[in-house]
Amino acid sequence: MRLAFRRTSIVITLFAFFLTLDHGTSDADEYQYFRNIQGGSTGTAGWDLFQGASYNGPHAADQGSSGFSSAALSVNNNGGGAGFITASKDLYSFFSSPVWQISTSGMNATLPFTGVALQVASTPDQLGGLLDATDFLLNGNQADRFAVLGQFSMLNAGGGQPPQPVYYYFAAWDALTAGSSYSLAVGPPAQNHTVLAGAKLDYVNTSDASFRINAVPEPASAILFAMFGLATYRRRAPQ
Repeated sequence: MRLAFRRTSIVITLFAFFLTLDHGTSDADEYQYFRNIQGGSTGTAGWDLFQGASYNGPHAADQGSSGFSSAALSVNNNGGGAGFITASKDLYSFFSSPVWQISTSGMNATLPFTGVALQVASTPDQLGGLLDATDFLLNGNQADRFAVLGQFSMLNAGGGQPPQPVYYYFAAWDALTAGSSYSLAVGPPAQNHTVLAGAKLDYVNTSDASFRINAVPEPASAILFAMFGLATYRRRAPQ
């Protein structure tokens, strides 16, 4: 029962240590839950095992990349704190609330319009807060549509700690003026101790100004996409 009386700092330190343990039976344990794009993508890039030389990156798309000359994910510590790459190749923000940034180049801009979809898998922050619509930006612009798809997997922290839920997010920008490169940013979380478990970026180059980029719905989430709109999820600490 002495565990109940340990200082918070000790618990946090142990939690950080446990996160270095492997948490999955598959190399692409989070990536498998991301959705494909209806009608197919002009280009796609995916991250699940972050293997850059440092936590901050840049991290190449380990789950494949097509339709880009380059697509890389980096971590901006947002003015302080630190983080590390866990043994399971996730990005753990220790005492920091980071911004995760994706930069691209060499995209197909043959047709006048481009739709972009970004999916992200991450754990809640230390107070249970989730990301919301204001946390997803492309060239500084908020997404046209945003949804929390759900919590589909658990990150096994190990060492007796309870598994951490992994939430999946979808953000879409429609009918952008086609360009060869974009800059995307996600975050920062409201609090520290968040794990970025994976990301998937898709785009569709089109001549249709009314085109809307959408993910293929899973059977259990068909109703969610039928009612798909801008959903705002505020990050609130438990009362």
